[in-house]
Amino acid sequence: ATRRARCAARRESAIATRTQLSSIVAPTGADIFGVDPKGNAVRVARSSTWTFQPPSPARAVFPQSNGDLVIAGQRGSDAVLWLMRPPDTRVRDTVVLPITMRGIRAQVGDRVYFATDSGLVGVRGRDLSELPTIHISGRVVALAPTPSGDRIYVATANDTSLAVIDRYTDKVASTIALPGRVAELRMDALGRYVLARPVRGDSAWVIAVATNHV
Repeated sequence: ATRRARCAARRESAIATRTQLSSIVAPTGADIFGVDPKGNAVRVARSSTWTFQPPSPARAVFPQSNGDLVIAGQRGSDAVLWLMRPPDTRVRDTVVLPITMRGIRAQVGDRVYFATDSGLVGVRGRDLSELPTIHISGRVVALAPTPSGDRIYVATANDTSLAVIDRYTDKVASTIALPGRVAELRMDALGRYVLARPVRGDSAWVIAVATNHV
């Protein structure tokens, strides 16, 4: 029985794609989204692969809960976002943001945020309508939203505290003092703790989300 189970598992396993993808996202665990080396947006499903070549090379993709896909690219000094609904290849909407896109970005519920040198710029995923800019003192180096999307924890380059953003007011609601500067942030899957990796050392600071205490 064990041998048969192993053989069945081998038959069911398969390589989803041999294309090297970046910005990989798999929100439902069924479809895999990413960007290929040519800057195309890719969706890998069980039965097929969908590829779309945007007007400018894609840098990131953000699948939405309603089946839409937000594709982000850079054109000169502007970030460009395209709204799609795979497997359709028609661009449903486009918005241009006057920012230089960096690697720090996050999807928070139905919102997509991009870090700039002075805060967060965001859009609503369903229609690409722009959100008020969230101003933060310092260059953003890491983001960690709660699973519910009600708060975003933000680390900046020259500050030893975290800023806590309330997404309903689009403002800094509070700050959390830490022993040093932060390089990365991670939220645990249940939204109970934020893990902050310091710039130096092999430890992590654990922040309780319910109390904002280290």
